[in-house]
Amino acid sequence: IIAENWNPEGFTESLYAVLMLEINTDGSLKSIKTVSESGNKKFDREAIKAVKLSAPFKAMAPSAEPIKMEYYFDLQFNTEDYVMKSEEIGSF
Repeated sequence: IIAENWNPEGFTESLYAVLMLEINTDGSLKSIKTVSESGNKKFDREAIKAVKLSAPFKAMAPSAEPIKMEYYFDLQFNTEDYVMKSEEIGSF
């Protein structure tokens, strides 16, 4: 769902940023923390914006614990194409 709100247009270099997300059991976004900056402030802001626009996320079971996960924004330029990868590192 985050990929649907991700707009990397306007960037002309390969960039990489990692965000730590905390998601409440009701699917609301508790917090976003930048774990690794890309070196491009606009790119980092766009990554955070994509997460915020994607909330709320799907609610979890009532007995579930809130989760933390890392979300990777990886913009690789191959001619005119871009790739965005996301990977859940783990739940706490």
